Amino acid sequence: MKRSVIILLAALLLSISLWGEGEESSDYAKFQAYMAEPSGESFQEANAYYLGFQDDMSGILQMYLHWEELNRLIAGFAARSDSLDLGTSFQYANLLLAIGRYEEAIPIYDRLNVESPQWSCPYRHKGEAYLKLDKLSEAEASLLKSIEVRQDHYDAYVMLAEVYNAQGRYEEALKTLEESFKYKGDHGEGSEVTEEENLEGTVEKLHQELLEKTGRN
Repeated sequence: MKRSVIILLAALLLSISLWGEGEESSDYAKFQAYMAEPSGESFQEANAYYLGFQDDMSGILQMYLHWEELNRLIAGFAARSDSLDLGTSFQYANLLLAIGRYEEAIPIYDRLNVESPQWSCPYRHKGEAYLKLDKLSEAEASLLKSIEVRQDHYDAYVMLAEVYNAQGRYEEALKTLEESFKYKGDHGEGSEVTEEENLEGTVEKLHQELLEKTGRN
């Protein structure tokens, strides 16, 4: 994914160079200044300018500006990830998970599993990362561990049902999903209420799919 972004960025810069030939392009100049010396200060200066953009190209530049700054900040965190406290490490790994950098997130969850083995959430999120990578056996093991550590971890059951469904184990998937209903709304320590709310549509759709696959009404 990073390689494709670099290619797209190179193409953008080339197109902007052609676009700006023969005319003064302050829009491009702000982005170019940031790329020449990326820092928090140069980002803030460019971002303040693009907040009031008047045309589509300026909007595109603003999006690339934020993408580049995000990657700069991630590189800084990666360089000192071993020194981050547990809570910060967890949120950093979750950010990597959210933007699709699953293979970078997994080692951080591994460290959290070692340093805080009775914390259920990193196992659950690691299971999600493995599921996204289509590594279903690893996802299953991590989600089962999450449930072992905390029996009422609702979204761990839901995701484990998704794994079983992807493996073609429909009876186990349905049983696991319906087991999760016991714990819906029963928030234990460290549970994530917003995740439960976000799962509503997914759970209903998955439940109906599994009922059909197992021949239930």
